Amino acid sequence: MPLPPSSTVLDPGKPAVAKTADDINDLFKDLDVDETPEVKVKTEKEPPTEKEEEDLDLVEPDDDIEKLDLAKVDDDIDIDAPPRKKEILKEYPELFKKFPFLEKILYRDRQYSELFGSFDDAKEAAERVESFDAFESQLLGGDTEQVLREVKEADENAFNKIVDDYLPTLAKVDKDAYFQVVGNWNRRLIMEMVQEANDTGNDDLKQAALLVNQFVFGTSKFTAPQNRTVKEEDSGKKEVEQERLSFVRERFESSRDELQSRVDNTLRATISEYIDPRGNMRAYVKKNAVADAMKNLGELISSDGSVVKNLDRLWKVAFEDKFSKDSLGRIQSYYLSRAKGNLKQAILKARAEALKDSRPESRTKETDEVEEETPRTRKPIPSGKPSNKTGKNSMQKGESVTDFFMRD
Repeated sequence: MPLPPSSTVLDPGKPAVAKTADDINDLFKDLDVDETPEVKVKTEKEPPTEKEEEDLDLVEPDDDIEKLDLAKVDDDIDIDAPPRKKEILKEYPELFKKFPFLEKILYRDRQYSELFGSFDDAKEAAERVESFDAFESQLLGGDTEQVLREVKEADENAFNKIVDDYLPTLAKVDKDAYFQVVGNWNRRLIMEMVQEANDTGNDDLKQAALLVNQFVFGTSKFTAPQNRTVKEEDSGKKEVEQERLSFVRERFESSRDELQSRVDNTLRATISEYIDPRGNMRAYVKKNAVADAMKNLGELISSDGSVVKNLDRLWKVAFEDKFSKDSLGRIQSYYLSRAKGNLKQAILKARAEALKDSRPESRTKETDEVEEETPRTRKPIPSGKPSNKTGKNSMQKGESVTDFFMRD
């Protein structure tokens, strides 16, 4: 009876060859020993004895430890939270009727706190938004120089990672762009080799440049480096774009000038009414004082960074709305509201400068009246100088007729 192959019984990695019957019996004995599973006796862990449990002793707290009394209200705790509207109306029922803007401030402050948490968080968020806007503008404009420069200054390791992963990442995103970048690099290398060969008269280097071109591009014909962007645009499209930009610029300048004229007229009329309540200024002085107040007001508004940012945002909305009446009206309302808060300071400063070296008109009138009432007195002729009653055409004493007629 033939024996079964050893690979069906034993591990194929350890074949065994049996030559005699005793060897076969020994093999089966070894097989029985190997197949016998090892029985592991699991010993259950005995439960801890009472002695072990007694080793854990609870520590009783000292009597002098201070405990919190949750039922007690501590008046010393100062919670920095704005009061609710009901609490304010309970103490001041007519407050929001007299000052409706305060209600808007409370509501806006609540939303502000929920969104940013604190002023520092809001300031940090504003700085991040500003940086992101600049970053986005540079990237969409195709300018990576400033972006890479800022990354290098901020984190050298991040910059090195960008450099190392740039070409592999470009190959993942756009293989054609990757091959063009690498191809242009090889073309510039070939150009440098040919230039050096011509300068030194090295024909071997020139032949090597030809071999590199054949190896990289599969042809002996050389092509110069090429850019993916087309610099020369269609003249027709460019002309249309210029006309569109010119039209938008004209709309902007016209809207801005018209809006500025309306705002200036409103502010100038207001300043003219309040600059001289007692009528102490002359017309020329008042005119200059109004001009100074307008100048002071413009400086105060332009020095406020928040006003400038909000105006830029409103003008951006006006651009998107094609300078609609509503968008321009929002700009006018916002500017006048900001100007109203600085108007008093500008008027007081201009008034003080105008009245600093001038006299009131009432005092001038009193002085003129005194001068008119004062009678004119004749000054006495000094003694020793008799008055000459004769005219210049009279003949003087001792003067001859000839001398008289010879006088001028």
